[in-house]
Amino acid sequence: MKILHVHNQMIRRYGDFNSSYGRKFNNGFIKNNHQVFEFSDRDLARFEAPFHFKPLGKSRLNQRLIESCSNFKPDALIIGHSNLIERRTLEAIRKLFPNIKIGHWNLDALWIESNVQRLAFYSEIVDAIFLTTGGDATEAFRKNRATVSYIPNPTDASIETENNAAKDGFTHDLLYCGVGTPGNYRYDFLKHLHESLGDTIRFKCCGLYGDPPVWGQDYLALLKESKMGLNLNSLEDYPLYSSDRIAHLMGNGLLTFVWDKGRMRSLFNDEHLVFFKSIEELAEKIAYFHSKDSERQAIAQSGRAFYHEHFSSETVCQYMIETLFELPFTKNYVWHNLKLQE
Repeated sequence: MKILHVHNQMIRRYGDFNSSYGRKFNNGFIKNNHQVFEFSDRDLARFEAPFHFKPLGKSRLNQRLIESCSNFKPDALIIGHSNLIERRTLEAIRKLFPNIKIGHWNLDALWIESNVQRLAFYSEIVDAIFLTTGGDATEAFRKNRATVSYIPNPTDASIETENNAAKDGFTHDLLYCGVGTPGNYRYDFLKHLHESLGDTIRFKCCGLYGDPPVWGQDYLALLKESKMGLNLNSLEDYPLYSSDRIAHLMGNGLLTFVWDKGRMRSLFNDEHLVFFKSIEELAEKIAYFHSKDSERQAIAQSGRAFYHEHFSSETVCQYMIETLFELPFTKNYVWHNLKLQE
């Protein structure tokens, strides 16, 4: 099968970025023996625009997408986080290729209004939407043309290459990388946690309190040198939702701590990661597993193995293609039709 994959390759960043999910989907399609042509929408909008001013390149970008489809003749058009593709462009592509299937993957949170608007747009024109959120929050997008399916954040063996579960010497005991400003719960939460842990835990917290965010190889180096990782979203309780941070942490074998919210126990259990219900419980469990290295390693290893087995880019992309083309499932996808536990 031939797939034209539209996603932000961030060529203009020259390797200084963390967002690898587009690459993971691309790898997954290739590992499933599909021929893939990548189309980096944001880069091309800038490169094609007068004076490289991206807003002026939108029209040209859409022309190039039609041209690329005409040349490549894909069986499927898969679109990632793009707000540059116009309705008339997709209609023109369907006219050229009446049998083409069009899908949209979206790993962004549903409490972000711009993301909701983008999903509403795609739900009217594509055949299938794939979200990293489940439950009632997705119902608004099921009323139009597209089918809507949950997918987990994928991992990829060529990207999450470390196995910290097999190590016992680290620079950092606990890692959190993200953003937080006064008014967002993570800002006060992490400050309180740091105070609770004291000097006994080497807590590396990037993106807050004057410590700048890290990107590219600096971020990968931090993951490599960290024993445990904290997975916090800017909001919690959305069913099954997590940022792709969870794939970075679990996929690299860091013992991962998550809120016991959002029905995450439908995907994982206590053998895969560590759940907490309060900041006090979290601080206690961090201290416990810091001192119990064999138990830390056992859970981290189990979680890493589970994540790579069931949520690999190859498995997630196979599910997407089978769903998009309404094919029989060839695997028992652990997230499909699961019953969300309270």
